[in-house]
Amino acid sequence: MGKTGDRLAEEATLLDLAMREHLALRDEMNDARRQASNVITTALAAAAAASAAVGGGLFGTDLGTRGLLLLVIAAGTNGVGLWATGALNACKILELQIDKTAVAIRAIALENAPDAATPFLSFQLAVRGFTGRAMGLSDRGALAAWLSSYGLFAVLGALVVFLTLVLMLTGAWLVVVESQNLVLAGSLVLFFDIALAIGLGAAMWVSNLDEKHWKAFFYGPDSR
Repeated sequence: MGKTGDRLAEEATLLDLAMREHLALRDEMNDARRQASNVITTALAAAAAASAAVGGGLFGTDLGTRGLLLLVIAAGTNGVGLWATGALNACKILELQIDKTAVAIRAIALENAPDAATPFLSFQLAVRGFTGRAMGLSDRGALAAWLSSYGLFAVLGALVVFLTLVLMLTGAWLVVVESQNLVLAGSLVLFFDIALAIGLGAAMWVSNLDEKHWKAFFYGPDSR
């Protein structure tokens, strides 16, 4: 009886620790997602308002000045997009560990549980499976459902990228073609914009890599 009691106490302690870690990781991931969502939606609204103000002549009628301001706004939206992509990529790493803690909890608490307990702590895996089916482009129904739910952030991100490209092209045209004295300053800002855009594209490419690559990045090449 003593050994059984010790084993149960040990299992209870492990279960408590695993559950605490699981919940802490979920809170951290959800907080990062909320921050990224708030920042990128605010940046989109601010960039749109600032662009409208520049286009309406609020900061003067000189086309070169307008173009330079548009390039500065584009740099800001590029920077926000880069930060948001980094935050979401960090969430991918958190998801990997969340899955591990869920597996540990299930192994401790549900080892001899009935089949009715199978769905316990499986929602995160189900969401990732749903996303995988949608991104695979083979299930149009799943893709439509994903874009209207979890994928709305991707749609919003695409809008930010589109807006940024329009700002960059318009600003570059106004500075280089229509300006007489801001070509050098505009070219420098445009170069900075392009560098940020390349960094954002690279971060987004890494973000879309398969899960096995993320496991190798975080846990090492020998992880499973």
